[in-house]
Amino acid sequence: MQNSDHSQQKSKSLKPKSLKSISRSGNVKTKPGGKNPSSEKFNTEKLNAEKFNTKAKYLLSAIDPKLKELVNQAAQCYVKDRYQEAVSILKKTVKMRPDYADARELLGLCYYRLDEYQSALGELEYFTNLTKDYEQLPVIADCYRASGNYKKVFSIWNMIKAKKLPRSIFGEARLVVAGAYKDLGEVNKAYDLMRSCGTDTKQPSFLKLREWYLLADILEEMGDFPNARRLFKKVAEFDPELADVAQRALID
Repeated sequence: MQNSDHSQQKSKSLKPKSLKSISRSGNVKTKPGGKNPSSEKFNTEKLNAEKFNTKAKYLLSAIDPKLKELVNQAAQCYVKDRYQEAVSILKKTVKMRPDYADARELLGLCYYRLDEYQSALGELEYFTNLTKDYEQLPVIADCYRASGNYKKVFSIWNMIKAKKLPRSIFGEARLVVAGAYKDLGEVNKAYDLMRSCGTDTKQPSFLKLREWYLLADILEEMGDFPNARRLFKKVAEFDPELADVAQRALID
């Protein structure tokens, strides 16, 4: 497999539909032990199956068209939240072709959505090592965070900064790292990390809205309720379905 070809042919990356604590369905999950996960876990734009169409992604000419079709079927399942069904398809695929990058990546994301973090790590780290594509590093970091391995979270964060990876990767990873600081009770460090995200954008991206949400959450935890409420309201103006922002924007 040629990694340079892989990078050149990549047009749209597979994305996790959510890092679960901020979801468009508004579901805020609870970690084992009763602690709410931080709302800073990243999400992505609404997906459609086309984003997972592997015909537009780093394909090897030697890949059997039948395997490509299996991954496309799994992608359809993924965007419809049928993760276990997608896993069943993808496990067969990678058994037949272990170095099929698209299949390993999507399988890792499915495991992630199923909260099977160790399995997700195995697939996504394999994918990253195979392709030298760092798109899923924030997801990998969040898997380590969910597993309580904060040392690995901060190690990945340092690598992202050292490599000066694109804003999209940096921004998503920053949300995960800030969440890790909150998990550890170091809310001041979380604030220091997020306070420079900027809150005066007129047309915020979905990443920016999640940054504002997290910053508001941190401010609330620090006791700065007026500024927290202001930011929650600002997020709600653009995306009232983001997690529990509609409710939190109304609380005085």
